[in-house]
Amino acid sequence: MTVSALLHVAGDFSRAAYRDEADLASYVVLNGQKVLANHSVVALQKALDGDKSADVVLKPGDVVSIQQLAGWQDIGASVTIKGEVEHAGSYGIVPGERLSSVLSVPAGSGMLRIRPPPSCCGSRLTTWRASTSGDDSPG
Repeated sequence: MTVSALLHVAGDFSRAAYRDEADLASYVVLNGQKVLANHSVVALQKALDGDKSADVVLKPGDVVSIQQLAGWQDIGASVTIKGEVEHAGSYGIVPGERLSSVLSVPAGSGMLRIRPPPSCCGSRLTTWRASTSGDDSPG
């Protein structure tokens, strides 16, 4: 069986798969005494495109490892803002995003209105002004 045939039998790639290349681990038993492992890179897309030199013939025991696309695990990441705020809820985030950018989303104008508990300050609202410069401060 070849790498391309294995992919077709497996049902093709998942949406998260890195399709350009994969790791192939092959194992050989020497004289019934010792196992040797060999790692190589397989050009998956070239094999699927019909390049016979890239479509490696697999042996029993070979392991083909297809990696996940970089950043795939971050898709759908979110943070939930709860408590005494005007617009509590879940908001999408991206890697490296600062708290200030998340806090600016709910009010839409760069401000998150925080409602203090009734026993604290009456009905006065505290406003948190989110700055993209990193200087987040109560306003």
